[in-house]
Amino acid sequence: MIRIDVDVTPNDYDDIRYGGPAMLGFTFYVPDDIDKEDYENTIRSYLSKNGLPCLGVRFNTLKEYKIWSKEEIINCINENKNSF
Repeated sequence: MIRIDVDVTPNDYDDIRYGGPAMLGFTFYVPDDIDKEDYENTIRSYLSKNGLPCLGVRFNTLKEYKIWSKEEIINCINENKNSF
């Protein structure tokens, strides 16, 4: 399993000070056999279409937890795009 971490915006200093993450964004869990370049392009493109910055996309191999399809990723971004 691969974890995709997407950085959208820096977190508020006070939240970081109290244990929050340095960056706000998305985390998706996908199968090992994905085309990483295709997923990264899909994520960057969809964020851009919704006026959200993409400060970074990282892929990390993990044990199975939750597997996201591209459609689920797009739905998650769409549902949360006004949170930033």
